[in-house]
Amino acid sequence: MKELIWKFDVPIIDASHKGVVRVDLPQSSEVLSCGAVGDRLFIWAKFLSDSRDLDFVPRYFEVFGTGHEITNDMGIERKFIGTAFMHGGSLVWHVFERLD
Repeated sequence: MKELIWKFDVPIIDASHKGVVRVDLPQSSEVLSCGAVGDRLFIWAKFLSDSRDLDFVPRYFEVFGTGHEITNDMGIERKFIGTAFMHGGSLVWHVFERLD
């Protein structure tokens, strides 16, 4: 079987964005990294190209700007995915996947 890497859009509401965003990914995908392309934020995920693997499931992410508060919600685990820069570095986003 072959593996593929695709990019997936991560919506950002505005510079004061707080909250959880949903991204539908192939069921067995592994999130590799995040980054900005223009004024859009993306994650890249690797998965097997087998057609059974293309069942998409919701995964949940949080995006925090530098200096924004990260709440310590009880029972919520987060995995750091990466940091992305937009607008020449004037906006810096830190992306976490929620593992709850």
